[in-house]
Amino acid sequence: MRLLKAGELVVRVEVPAIQAGEGFGYRKNRLVATGFSMVTAAAYLRCEGNRIAEARVAVGAGVPFPTRAPEVETALAGKAAGEAAFREAATHGLSTLRFREAEGRPAEYIAHLAEVAVGDVLAEAWLQAKGS
Repeated sequence: MRLLKAGELVVRVEVPAIQAGEGFGYRKNRLVATGFSMVTAAAYLRCEGNRIAEARVAVGAGVPFPTRAPEVETALAGKAAGEAAFREAATHGLSTLRFREAEGRPAEYIAHLAEVAVGDVLAEAWLQAKGS
């Protein structure tokens, strides 16, 4: 699906400032500093106390087209934030995505790399959200 019509151009993107209780994380995994990404992952968390009120997760590079990971987001909603919840949501929530070979690594390796990256960006977002 195309979001822009022929001749249209994005001229501005507005991103709201992070507020208290919110955080984000980003990872770009590659073999060498100048290499193409094998996996990218980004996450946003909005927390109320120790509970995740909202999660947004996206992966790219290791999948045919950058995409949100709604199964990960749903798995986190209302849960207590923490490493175990992040890893479980990443493992189960990414299982429906189709990963592809990258930089000579098989799709199974890229899928595992994505799980680790998503867990890491969620942990990074959580640290920011709680003010660390």
